[in-house]
Amino acid sequence: MIAFALFPELLAALHASEESFRAAENEVDSPELRARFRDWIDERRAFSASLLALAPLINAPRNPPCAIRGGEGRKTEDPLEGDTATLLYCRRAELAAIDAYERFLRQPSLGDDVILQVHAQYLKVRSAYDELAASTPALLL
Repeated sequence: MIAFALFPELLAALHASEESFRAAENEVDSPELRARFRDWIDERRAFSASLLALAPLINAPRNPPCAIRGGEGRKTEDPLEGDTATLLYCRRAELAAIDAYERFLRQPSLGDDVILQVHAQYLKVRSAYDELAASTPALLL
């Protein structure tokens, strides 16, 4: 599979991550958590813009069609409540984004410029996931 085939999937996962943080920002009571979610929302938005700017380098359309997976809201069957459930919801979205980044980065047709920029984003998404994981109990995802 060539890189641009995974491009819409990466953008969709990034959008879903942003949307999970947006929903979480409205659900938590802690001002510190709200501020952290706002930082991550802004970061994900910047990542999306940066990825779209890379589209010509991988011969992908600048406005690729993609099934946006975000916006569904947290699943109500989660037995957890409060901030723990919210953090777990965001953690799951970040895990999906990590998976999309890893699959995209494994493509052999990426140039050095693309690899450097996308890998830098991947590391920040991974860091956010690690921060979320440290804030939640060891739960099944």
